[in-house]
Amino acid sequence: MKERLFSKHEIESRIPHRYENVLLDSVLEQKDETTHRGQLSLNLSNPTDIRRLFTESPIPGTPTIISCTLLEILALASVACTDVPPGYLIIFASISNYKKTADFPVEKELIGSVVKLRDKGGFVRCKGEIHSQEGQFYAEGELMAFVTSPESLDGTADAKKEFELPESNCNFDVNPNWYKKEASMVTSNKLTYWNRETGELISEYTYPLDHPCVKGHFPGRPMMMGIMQMLTIEDACLALSYHENWTSYKKITANAILVRDDGTVIAEVKDATVELNGDGIRRASLTDLKKITFRDPVVPGQKLRTYLTQIRQW
Repeated sequence: MKERLFSKHEIESRIPHRYENVLLDSVLEQKDETTHRGQLSLNLSNPTDIRRLFTESPIPGTPTIISCTLLEILALASVACTDVPPGYLIIFASISNYKKTADFPVEKELIGSVVKLRDKGGFVRCKGEIHSQEGQFYAEGELMAFVTSPESLDGTADAKKEFELPESNCNFDVNPNWYKKEASMVTSNKLTYWNRETGELISEYTYPLDHPCVKGHFPGRPMMMGIMQMLTIEDACLALSYHENWTSYKKITANAILVRDDGTVIAEVKDATVELNGDGIRRASLTDLKKITFRDPVVPGQKLRTYLTQIRQW
């Protein structure tokens, strides 16, 4: 099996557009006639590491990696192991079969692996998992992406899908201090719709022009990261817990549609599970996701609404 080790510097040279968003320290690419995998590592224990933007502290003094970020780490490892033509981008089209079993503490070194299931005809499909040096399993997921030129992202008008949301029936402002992470990583500004009988919720968020992730995703053509779109689901659920004054542990399952302010569908989500609160801690964590399909980008300054449907709680 051929092996090629990419250091953090070499990874940054292969993914130059990510800047401090490169959530990898090394990737060992291993390839033969039948298998193509990457063994990855990441250490965020340094409190001055700018990448700590992607952490939260539900328990003061014990930061953990934001749940959805574990998928970003797997995605970046698959990108590092993919030869992309100069000037082209890898855009992730969907994430499926995501499962998180525990919070990953930043004082531990994170390791994991991705296995290419397909890398042909401009499409990349892989699956991966995250664990610790001690062998504890933390998360797994499957990712589908395609290689494209930046110009082609403007040529998808015929593929756009529109959706009409129900009219607003509430105006519940979200306090960023409810969330135990950087305010810039909070993806809910207010709740604008809630129907207890039907289990429907709408959370509203405007992606800021000056968001810290803008310069790395992507330069000259900024768009909201896919994991931040996933974050809107758990952030909406935490806001709902404050609206309803839920203080005990709850597990919520729901489907979701993310819709831009002009009615364009941004993403569609099937069977998401969010765990709320627990052990006296007010927090939300996305722990399971059958599939999210990304349909259209969100650019800085645009407003999006996350419409959760068929909400079930127990």
